[in-house]
Amino acid sequence: MEEIIIYQNRKKQRDRILLILGLFLGSAAFIFAGYVAIGVIGIIFFGISLIDITYHVIMHIPLLVLNEKGIRYKIGFGEVLWEEIESFQIDELEKTKRINIKLKNFEQSSKHFKSASQRLMNRRIKMGHEPVSIMLVLTDIDIKEMYRILTTKLEDYQSRID
Repeated sequence: MEEIIIYQNRKKQRDRILLILGLFLGSAAFIFAGYVAIGVIGIIFFGISLIDITYHVIMHIPLLVLNEKGIRYKIGFGEVLWEEIESFQIDELEKTKRINIKLKNFEQSSKHFKSASQRLMNRRIKMGHEPVSIMLVLTDIDIKEMYRILTTKLEDYQSRID
């Protein structure tokens, strides 16, 4: 199985950096306006976000990697193995492009995820969503094309193990 690597759109990443930089500077303005606690919290939150996003832009880290083991996603869950996946669903709301991953057995699959990812997944389940989803809003790839690629890769994996 050939590896497929999907990167975020550079222009969308740049726009995101500018937005977060503006929010970071806006947080600094809160300090000068006398709202120190709000300003400090904003500077910490947006500062960490700005460093993280800038790092990913400079290092050109892939958003999504599909290989023979499974799906590795840099935002959120980490890696899901093909053997753990039951199906995919397209979830398109306004400007949000997302593909939900239905797992065969969430309790068993979630053991290899980081604890922060497990908590996020449990919250998604409580809200009535699938525990794992892939956000495609920062990419140029069409959601239907990505869905086709994912389902094809899953079918390829399933045909090899049968």
